[in-house]
Amino acid sequence: MQAELVELRADFEPGDATEIFFTVRGATIAFDAPKQELAVNQHRAPAPLRDGRQRLTIYCDRTGLEIFASDGLSYVPMPYQPKADDLALAVEAKADERS
Repeated sequence: MQAELVELRADFEPGDATEIFFTVRGATIAFDAPKQELAVNQHRAPAPLRDGRQRLTIYCDRTGLEIFASDGLSYVPMPYQPKADDLALAVEAKADERS
């Protein structure tokens, strides 16, 4: 999938996943399920589950990246200038192999 201006909404239960990664135009947004923490380009913010679920809204445009998590309880605004030709979007979940 490719997009220049992005509004991505995700509503999920982590289940066995320890980390869920979203890549939006080169930016990495990771949800660490055991820590209930969001990492955006290495900046960390608490993002507790609400009723066992995580709800993320990610906005990315030509000059910024904004992430809302935990039904709006957490907000991470960041200046971000994606490369003009990087229009990629991706989602990946990783589980602890010891589980």
